[in-house]
Amino acid sequence: MINAKETIAIKISTLLFSVLVLVGCSEHLAPVLEGVTDITLADEYKGYMPEIRKATEIQRRNKKCKEVGVVGLSVKNVSEELKIFVTCHDFSGDSFNTFYSLNEVNEGYERIKSRVELAGNQ
Repeated sequence: MINAKETIAIKISTLLFSVLVLVGCSEHLAPVLEGVTDITLADEYKGYMPEIRKATEIQRRNKKCKEVGVVGLSVKNVSEELKIFVTCHDFSGDSFNTFYSLNEVNEGYERIKSRVELAGNQ
C-alpha cells in the first residue's frame, strides 16, 4: 500500500515530468520520413551511422524543415573532409540540403542531447 508521502512524491514526479515534456514539445521537431536513416553504406562508411542519426536529430530542429527526406554521406575525394548531408522539405514545397562536418555533428548534438533523450527520440 502506498502511504501519503509516497503519493505526494509520485504526484510531484509526474507533474515535473509533464512540465519537462511540455517544455520539450514547444520545440519544432520535423518528422523523419520512414526509412530515411535505414540507409546502406559501404563497409568503410558503416561506422558513421551514429553521426548520421545525430545529424538527422539536429536538422529536425531546424524551423525551416517541414520533414527530413534524405540523409547520407558526401565524399567528393579523399583529400576533402567527409560531410554528412540532410535534405529537408520546407513549408513551400522546396527542398534544401544542409552539410555537416563530423565536428559540427558532434558539437551540435551535445547541445540538443538532453532534449533528444527527453523527447524519447520521437
